Amino acid sequence: MNISSNSLSNNRELGLVLTGTGVAQSVATTIETTFNGDYAGGTKA
Repeated sequence: MNISSNSLSNNRELGLVLTGTGVAQSVATTIETTFNGDYAGGTKA
């Protein structure tokens, strides 16, 4: 759990529940691609 002041003030977390197929799969793929690109471009703490 992240309880830093930045986390509490500037929450940037995302939670989604996707069921079924079609649009849900497209959304999940887009989010995964974006996350992986952001993560790969990050720097170690």
